[in-house]
Amino acid sequence: MEPCRIIRATGVPNLRLGDKITKGKYDNVTILSCYPDPCRYVLGTKIMIVKAREYSVKESGKHVIIVSRDGSEKYVYPKKVFDKVRETVEDIINGRVRRNGLLLAGAPGTGKTTLARVVAELYGLPYAVVSPGDIRRKYLGESEQRLREVFAEALEQEPAILIFDDAEWLLSSRTLGESREDEARIHAVLFSEFLRNFDRLVKEKRRVLVIATTNKKVSELDPAVRRGGRFGDAIIFPLPDVDTIELLFKVYGVVPDRKLIIKILNAGIEQSGIVNEIIESLKSGKKVEIKPRAGRGYKRMYLEPVEGVEKLFDYIPKDVFGKQSRFWIRYQFNIALPIVLSVFSAAGKSCVVISNLNYIEEAVPQANMYGSGLMFPTGISPVAELYVDNNAEYSVFFYGKKPPSVSVFPFLSLVALRRVIGVDTLLKIFINYLDIKLKEDEYKRVRSKFSALSSDEEIETFLNAVTTLRTLDDKILSLI
Repeated sequence: MEPCRIIRATGVPNLRLGDKITKGKYDNVTILSCYPDPCRYVLGTKIMIVKAREYSVKESGKHVIIVSRDGSEKYVYPKKVFDKVRETVEDIINGRVRRNGLLLAGAPGTGKTTLARVVAELYGLPYAVVSPGDIRRKYLGESEQRLREVFAEALEQEPAILIFDDAEWLLSSRTLGESREDEARIHAVLFSEFLRNFDRLVKEKRRVLVIATTNKKVSELDPAVRRGGRFGDAIIFPLPDVDTIELLFKVYGVVPDRKLIIKILNAGIEQSGIVNEIIESLKSGKKVEIKPRAGRGYKRMYLEPVEGVEKLFDYIPKDVFGKQSRFWIRYQFNIALPIVLSVFSAAGKSCVVISNLNYIEEAVPQANMYGSGLMFPTGISPVAELYVDNNAEYSVFFYGKKPPSVSVFPFLSLVALRRVIGVDTLLKIFINYLDIKLKEDEYKRVRSKFSALSSDEEIETFLNAVTTLRTLDDKILSLI
């Protein structure tokens, strides 16, 4: 067994020469990490006393719940995301340096910088969060010097972590673009200085991990950063799914309310917003206000299952929706959306709904991470349709009048769908989606009119009017 080079512990452990050392408890002292792990304690082994913050880390299905010992910090992350960050940090600690960079991307408030910090504290590693104000200096040459110092300070403490927060300020494309020329040149110099220091870590296999976080599209970062050997593919931090929101409610001691959880999900609210706005309001007894987010061209959505939709599975097997199946539903968005959400919820899945191409490289991995279905518009870009077809690991509904450019199975027409799942079920899909309240006699009148529609065009006109006006009053019925 190799001798220990360095031990990081919360205090001075009572060790004897030759003791086998590995991460864990030794009397009242916790050994947070040792290099290599395991190793043998010898004369000359460096022991570093560090203040590590203790966290409880528990798995719950596809998620990881992280709670600080004092209970002041509580987070829920996808297990896939947590494991990728944790495994890379452990490699740095144990000298198995396979990569020196991690790129964390996703919407604001999804916990990218927080997870980087928490994992560093979990292992007792020294870390620094670097923002533009930490680097930018007034005079020429001082910014580059400060950037070199940041890397040098990390090297003096290795294993260590550098977290470049909102890293697009440093790692975006090196083109001048619309910026002032002098600012662009300063940026180019800083970017080159960053790459020189980063490449030194890679070449020398130093135990310093550089974590860059960004709220921007990954494609806006310079390709030189994203290539293999540097940061490679980004780790996407998703918007919360139903289970994430429910777990957040539970860890904060709030009784989960299913209807509220679905409203939060469909509003596209991120983890920090759920904690700071929704849960805080619930705990303080204030009225909860759901403020939908503007979004990034996609949303994770869910509709409570409508009884009767499962009859569709006699026509299309249920397990098809958990595979790489591809459908085309040839209706506009406001009609296709409630139908697709109902089909996915009956199959036990949420859906990531993509409305434009801005963040397609972020949206598709989010669907894959939680096993969600996808909705994607046709007629915008054959290249984008091909990207979705090649990369979505689960079922995709392409929607729109124009057929997609990839191979698909045409979904049922409205007449056929009504026949398969029943008049009441199809009506209730839209009534539930629009949250329309009808008295019994009103529903009977609507059902009678809806049953009499004989063509796809008539049903489509009716549903279009309903979803546009968001009502089922006599004015709508008069249009039939």
